[in-house]
Amino acid sequence: MKTLFLLLGLAALEPAVIDEVEQIKARMLQVNQAIWSYAEPGLEEHRSSRELRTWLEESGFSIRDGVAGMPTAFVASYGSGKPVIAFLAEYDALMGVSQKTVPYREARDDPAVEAGHGCGHSVFGTGTTGAAIALKRLMAKEALARHRKALRNPGRGDGGCEDVHVEGRSLRRC
Repeated sequence: MKTLFLLLGLAALEPAVIDEVEQIKARMLQVNQAIWSYAEPGLEEHRSSRELRTWLEESGFSIRDGVAGMPTAFVASYGSGKPVIAFLAEYDALMGVSQKTVPYREARDDPAVEAGHGCGHSVFGTGTTGAAIALKRLMAKEALARHRKALRNPGRGDGGCEDVHVEGRSLRRC
């Protein structure tokens, strides 16, 4: 985020954003644990998507669901004007990856459970969403006119869906 602040000429606000993150830290941990426990594979992350959308709506973002024809894809927006600042969130679990907190890939113990978050996408999705919310909160307090979006990139971990998202022009709308 330091680079983003430098590009926008907001480097002096970095400590304030860190403070905003600290203020939402408990919610970030709660959301991450929920998404971790769901362990939904790409394009099937209905509960995970709902978890992030609810948090974003509660934080003042408007939600556009079903982006690029994918039911778990969404764009959350707040504000208007330029520049548009976009955060890309991934939160799909990967097939065949365990839920063990180990620093290496390990298959699931239970073959009936297909996917896991050993990839870290639960953290990535929660962290980028938290960053968007923290920045929005600060910009609202500081009356900074910027347009923020949180983009949902469905199924990123299992390949291919990123191209669909781009072909669906969601990223170009920024």
